[in-house]
Amino acid sequence: MAGEWGLTHQDVLDYVQANLGAPSIAVHVTPAQVLNETNYVLNVLSRRKPRVRYSTMVATGGKQNYRPDADKLGYGVLAVFIPRIDPIAPLLLSSGPRLDIFGYRYSYPYRNISELEIDYVYFDMSTRVLSSEIDWEFIDGEIWIYPAPTETFQFAYAYACPKILGNEATQTACTIVQSDWDWVQESVLARSKVIEGRILRRYSGIPGATASLQTDGANLVDEGTKDWERMMEQLELRTPELPFSKGGSPADLPLTFG
Repeated sequence: MAGEWGLTHQDVLDYVQANLGAPSIAVHVTPAQVLNETNYVLNVLSRRKPRVRYSTMVATGGKQNYRPDADKLGYGVLAVFIPRIDPIAPLLLSSGPRLDIFGYRYSYPYRNISELEIDYVYFDMSTRVLSSEIDWEFIDGEIWIYPAPTETFQFAYAYACPKILGNEATQTACTIVQSDWDWVQESVLARSKVIEGRILRRYSGIPGATASLQTDGANLVDEGTKDWERMMEQLELRTPELPFSKGGSPADLPLTFG
């Protein structure tokens, strides 16, 4: 289990079927049903504990709305980082080395790398403060900037990607951290118990070789429902606060999160 590609759909299916009694006991939940429940669980996990990524776009003077690429949107935009030129920057322009900060190039006759690093920190903090002059909203798949830009600049935005399980056939790696693998498996098992229970409770017994086998479908539905509620409670405890707010810089964003 959980080899080169991390936790896979097959791992989850094997786990569910084994915990329902297979191969000793016939399991009525089909692989397709387990797959549907797995996708549902992944959707819940992705919305509560998203995989955060960021990308950049170029804003132009007079235009307020910008539509990100569909593959760089996920479940929506979480934060937008809009830099502003520091008001004293023009005073520092010279023919010296150029310092590139968020797409803006500042020139200054730096004597050594320590001076450059000090100015970088200063400009970084300044752009954070000045970015509060501009606000943004995410409406109908578009990022709206207020007020309308008066110049061209590059801004960054963070978006929440869905999490996926590994797939050996497509050589796709799992994007769920290992500490959440157990939650995924237990959650899919809980929801699969409900399906299995609903099937079994239609019958008072299943014919056997010598006698009828009694079913406990109603109890299994109740058990699966309570297990799912417990997993949702656990998810709230596993969900950290998002590590950013309106402001800051792309450097503050982790390339991976959760």
